[in-house]
Amino acid sequence: MNISRKWLKEFVDITATDKQYDEIMTIAGQKVETTTRMDEDIKNVVVGKVLSMAKHENSDHMWVCQVDVGDGEPVQIVTGAQNVQVGDLVPVAKHNSYLPGGVHITKGKLRGVESCGMLCSFKELGLTDAELTTLTANLSKKYTGGSTEPETKSYVKVTAAPEDWSGTYLVVYEADSTSAYVFNGNDAVNGYVSATIANSKITSSTELDAVAVTVEKTTDGYTLKVNGQYIYGTDGKNTLKFTDTAANAVNTITLSDTDGVIITSNTSVLRFNAASNQLRFRYYKSSSYANQQAIQLYKLEG
Repeated sequence: MNISRKWLKEFVDITATDKQYDEIMTIAGQKVETTTRMDEDIKNVVVGKVLSMAKHENSDHMWVCQVDVGDGEPVQIVTGAQNVQVGDLVPVAKHNSYLPGGVHITKGKLRGVESCGMLCSFKELGLTDAELTTLTANLSKKYTGGSTEPETKSYVKVTAAPEDWSGTYLVVYEADSTSAYVFNGNDAVNGYVSATIANSKITSSTELDAVAVTVEKTTDGYTLKVNGQYIYGTDGKNTLKFTDTAANAVNTITLSDTDGVIITSNTSVLRFNAASNQLRFRYYKSSSYANQQAIQLYKLEG
């Protein structure tokens, strides 16, 4: 069987080198056939926490991130990854690091903005499926300089219009006081994820975090994105659509005492269809809102 030395150290104080450990175990009758260093091709890569994200001024798909890598001051890293959110724990290749295949990462500029490293995908770390499972479990634990206490994140119901809507949200139709349908980015029947409401909060989970909506402030309002795609409504078709450009994207978010959160694009109003469990844009000039229910936004804490 394969045994991790790091795991063994949780039970036994091991100070011997790999070679010494192999010899001692073999002499004791527990032969060690092979020793493999999992980090042999990886140097200066750590787990970092994304503290903030801002759009790159010279790119329509890059983000300028401030990342805590345990060095006291955050480091700035430019990334094109569209699946990163504030609060995420991510593998970070720091300045003068190495990745599998001899890839050397150093400080540099991406489209004129300094980047002091790289946010790594699991594939770039050369991990196998089994190793990905272990790493994913570890990254879901709270980042406290080595603590493994589980982190509890929550999405909190928006009950008052904020000065700035920017942030990460779940778009929710409240079925009742304890259950909800969360929009999952599909304009289709069953285009939602079921969630539980407790004390006006929805507890974060891998499934829910994956369908969270990013609200970005623009010069003339706001845009909403799911997985990097802008949400917008099409004139008269009562259909939710996605686009790479912001031309027809959502540009207004308001909060009504009676209607909940109202999200509008240039042509449409976003409503949850209770009959089909779909989130749809209802064309302004439509004479009826039959089966259309209000939606709510739940914002990620922290």
